[in-house]
Amino acid sequence: MDMDLSTLELALIVSSYMTDQLDGSSAPLITIPRDVAELAVAFTNAAIESLQNQPRNPPPSLN
Repeated sequence: MDMDLSTLELALIVSSYMTDQLDGSSAPLITIPRDVAELAVAFTNAAIESLQNQPRNPPPSLN
């Protein structure tokens, strides 16, 4: 996943909205619109895929 500006902006908007919901309520449940939840899931899945596709370096040697 290329982290272009629009992707980062979307991530910040979703994160900000969810943070506001969490900070504004002490209730055990909060309401998040479906489109916001879908964006959060899509972004998270893309980030996981990006991390999985990174080349793995061997652990550093202790010698």
